[in-house]
Amino acid sequence: MGTVGNWIQTGALTWYVSENTGSNALVGTTNLMACLPVILLVLFAGALADRVNRKKLILVNQVCMMLGALALAVSTSFGWPTIGVIFAIVMVTGIATALNTPAWQAVIPDLLPKEDVLHGVTLNNLLKRIARFLGLFLGGLILSTWSASAAFYFNAASYIFVIAAVSLVKAGAAPAHQPSKKTLAYLASHVAEGWRYIRRFKWATNSLLILGAICLFGASTTVLLPSLTTDVLNRSASAYSWLWSSAALGSFVGVVALTILARRYRAKALLKISSAFFGPLLIGVSISRSYPVTIILMVGLGGSFLMLNSTVVAVLDTHTDPEMRGMVLGFYSLAQTAGFSIGGQLVGLFADTISTPWAFLICGSICTLVALVFILFPRHTVDSLSIQGVGSR
Repeated sequence: MGTVGNWIQTGALTWYVSENTGSNALVGTTNLMACLPVILLVLFAGALADRVNRKKLILVNQVCMMLGALALAVSTSFGWPTIGVIFAIVMVTGIATALNTPAWQAVIPDLLPKEDVLHGVTLNNLLKRIARFLGLFLGGLILSTWSASAAFYFNAASYIFVIAAVSLVKAGAAPAHQPSKKTLAYLASHVAEGWRYIRRFKWATNSLLILGAICLFGASTTVLLPSLTTDVLNRSASAYSWLWSSAALGSFVGVVALTILARRYRAKALLKISSAFFGPLLIGVSISRSYPVTIILMVGLGGSFLMLNSTVVAVLDTHTDPEMRGMVLGFYSLAQTAGFSIGGQLVGLFADTISTPWAFLICGSICTLVALVFILFPRHTVDSLSIQGVGSR
């Protein structure tokens, strides 16, 4: 329920900023401001998730995110928000998100046996995509029927259900052997230890590199969806919500494909397959002027990204030592969030300077090149993922 509300707010805020400023770059900047705390704090958050009770950490952050959504709702209701006010609110909420994400990811292996982690991660991603589909669809309805502030109120209310659900979970304690010392210097030393850990294992380094690259030049193009809807496809807010929702709908296709392929192929093959489709699909979006065709392309993008993301998380979850899992997943969150937010700023500038279709074309071409590097030079990239536990034995 909380994820549904979060996507309602995400879609509504993107549309709100685009409609009130007319700037793709400011849409990207709003996204960057929301993600900047994650970029700056997520590694310390990963260290913290390995040192404190994860359940309590998640609960505190969910309350903070609820208050941030409420502040955004109240400010837009009374006509207070300038772009600076919006930046401030999303940055404060981003701090809670940064502290929440590694703890949330690290709880999953506490609930499942190792051989079921890939399925658990995939199911978790599927539930997120279902929530994304519902959230963006409902967000479009709310925007069309009421206003952006109504969407923000809905998001604030949805956190009540999340807080209640997390309270019932009986997992999330920090590893028993961890020392109680939690000073900033100690957390910093754990971050450095995590960095050395990742550099020691190529499977970790290369998984994060390919995810970060696809987020930087691929997933970040979602900031252009308002412009794509109105300027290229000549559609309205309801069509915008369907573009968002179709990518989430594609996740269902991705789950089915991943479930089938994981029985036959290892992680390196799954990464090749998922990354190979992403760039050409973006190039297709740049060429398309047909709304139905663009919907189909967005479905494909959603499916390929779910496969990529789920495989990377499963690799990290199943092969990272328990006492380092929160830290490594902090680097995962950093790669994903930094790529998405910095990329959003770049593609927004591309679109404002050249055009929205050209921005999609440039990003699609770069993603295709990245995939080709991983496919054509496996000895230096994906061959390091020839490890047990993910995909077929």
